Amino acid sequence: MINLLVGVRRVSSAAPAVPDLPGISRSPVEDGRVHLLTTDSDLLVTEPAGAGTAFADLEVRPASLEEAFITITSKEGARV
Repeated sequence: MINLLVGVRRVSSAAPAVPDLPGISRSPVEDGRVHLLTTDSDLLVTEPAGAGTAFADLEVRPASLEEAFITITSKEGARV
């Protein structure tokens, strides 16, 4: 259950654009969907929505094991 220990969530949507927010890692757009990794999915959804950013088909889920591993081993995600 490493993915749960990391505390990273994957937010995916069909939004045409999502503004840059601190603490967000972006993945390439796949099949017209934007995929973002964050430790604060509530902030990721509420800030852009409050600024008028349109979301469609929003999905929030725990990070996959691979995404958690990348977060742990990346310089940004390192807790040293």
